[in-house]
Amino acid sequence: MFGCRKYQGMIAASLYEPLSVDEQRQLSAHLGACPACAEASRSLGSLVRALPDAAPPFTGDLLPALQSERPTVRDHRPFSTLKPVIAYTALFVLACVVFAFARLNNSQPDLPPVAAVNPPIQTIDAAYREAAAGDVEVALAMLEEAREAAATPTEAGALLLAAANIEYGYMRRYAIAYDKYKSVFDNYGEAWAQSEGAVKDRFDLLTEARDQAFEPLYQVDSARLQGEAGIPVLEDLMARYPGRAVAREALGAMLALVDGEGVTGLEAVKVRCTNPVALAQVDVHLGERYCADRLNPERGRALLMQVAGGGHEVPARMARDVLARLDNPNAASADQ
Repeated sequence: MFGCRKYQGMIAASLYEPLSVDEQRQLSAHLGACPACAEASRSLGSLVRALPDAAPPFTGDLLPALQSERPTVRDHRPFSTLKPVIAYTALFVLACVVFAFARLNNSQPDLPPVAAVNPPIQTIDAAYREAAAGDVEVALAMLEEAREAAATPTEAGALLLAAANIEYGYMRRYAIAYDKYKSVFDNYGEAWAQSEGAVKDRFDLLTEARDQAFEPLYQVDSARLQGEAGIPVLEDLMARYPGRAVAREALGAMLALVDGEGVTGLEAVKVRCTNPVALAQVDVHLGERYCADRLNPERGRALLMQVAGGGHEVPARMARDVLARLDNPNAASADQ
C-alpha cells in the first residue's frame, strides 16, 4: 500500500508500451487500494485521450517527436493553437523519462507470456484497464455481464471480487463495495480463499467502518485531498481507533502524503505528529521495522520498550505483542 513510487512508474510506462501480465495485475491491485494512484492514473489517462492519436516512435532521440508537430516557416498558426502540441510533447518527454526510470528501478525480467488466459481473467484485466482510464461504469458492466455467463461459481466469484475492488478503489462507494465483498465471502468460498491478503484486509477495514456508516473512510479521503494539512485529521483517526484497521489506513495515508515508505517514511510522519496516542502507534511500527529489517535493532527495541511501558493502553499492548514476536519468532510462524 505504501510503495507508490514503483506503481507511479508503472502508470507512466503503460502509456508507452503494454505492461507484462504480471505488472498489469500488480498495478490493478494497487490502484484498487490506493486512491491517490488511482486518481493519478485516471487524470493521466484522460489527458492522453485528449491528445493527438499518433505518436512518433521513440528511439532515444526526441527530435522526431518534436519535428512531427513543429510548425514550418509558412505555418502561421497562433500560439493558442499550438498548446495541444506543447502539452503532447511535454507529456511525451515526461512519459519517456519516467518510463526509463521505472525500468531501471524495476529490473526484474518480464515473465513469459501466459500460454492461455481464461475468459474471466481476460475480462478482469480489461475491466481494470477501463477503470484506470476513467471508464468505471463500462468496467463494472463488463464484469457483471461476464459474471452472469460464468461457467463456474469460482469464476463468478472472481468477477464479483474485481467489481468490489473497483467500487472501493475508484468509486469510493464503500457500502456497495462492502456488500460485494460480503457476497463473495458468503457465497464464493473458493474465490475468496484465492484472493490476495490485501483484499481481506480491505474487507476487515470496511467491516470495521460499517458501524460508523463508513464515515472514518470518508474522513481519510478528505484528509488525502488536503495534502499535509490533512495530517491532524489522520492523527485524530489513529487516536480514536488505536490498533484497528482504520488507524492503519490513516497511517498509510500519512505515509503517502509525506511521499515516504519504510522507516524513512515513518520517521517523516513521526516529526509531524503531535497526538500522543498516534505518535505511540507510529513508534510501534517504527520499532518493528527497525528490528525486522535489521536496520537498527537497538533503536527498535528501545522504541518498543518505551511504548510498552507507557500510559496508552492499546499502543502498549501493540508494542508488547511485537516484542513477543521478536523474542519468539518460531511461535509467530506457527500461528500463521
